[in-house]
Amino acid sequence: MKIRQVAADRGLGWITEGFSLFLKDWGIWVVMFLIYVALMFVCSLVPFLGAVASPLLASLLAGGLMSACREQAAGGELKVDLLFHGFSENTRQLLMIGVVNLLASAAIGVIAVLAIGSSLMSLQLEDLGEVLSFESLVGTALIALAVLAVLVPLAMATWFAPALVMLASHEAVDAMKLSFLACLRNMWPFLVYGLVLLVLFLIASIPMGLGLLALGPTIVVSIYLSYRDLFEA
Repeated sequence: MKIRQVAADRGLGWITEGFSLFLKDWGIWVVMFLIYVALMFVCSLVPFLGAVASPLLASLLAGGLMSACREQAAGGELKVDLLFHGFSENTRQLLMIGVVNLLASAAIGVIAVLAIGSSLMSLQLEDLGEVLSFESLVGTALIALAVLAVLVPLAMATWFAPALVMLASHEAVDAMKLSFLACLRNMWPFLVYGLVLLVLFLIASIPMGLGLLALGPTIVVSIYLSYRDLFEA
């Protein structure tokens, strides 16, 4: 599949056009968003199993959301049950995305914990009072940057993966490769996209977070629009 490169201002366009599509069926979108959040929250409450199941559930629901976006963009009727489309179509490949995400996140977490633990163990007993010294803070910051340097490529690989699996029937590994390359080749529009979303998130969080009911679905639709820009003619 060919990956297109787009201008930086498309980062803003994905958000504005996504908000316009959200407004057309805002009631259904808010309901789907609340169901998504509720399911993820309940799943996270289950000890141990929740941590394992959450990435898998998120991948399945993400596939359903992409189906909902395609249905709406094509002029079809937006229905809540589209959220669960990933449970009946391309389920195995969507689950594979969740598995990769789970394993990668777990590995990153273990490495971070070991790195921080090793840094603390290297301190002599008499130096424990200096854990918050400048040197230790710098070391912790470097570890955080190293973790971030790994998390960003993981996010790039999974950004378009559910859409590529659900809408283009790609296998999970192939979808993640294409997703990473698409993000890499379109760094400027994604930079604009990220900065605008950061500002909107801060604004949406002010009125008791109620603005997130609009921002959440808008982000979902914007992901579909960016997928269509970069992968579909």
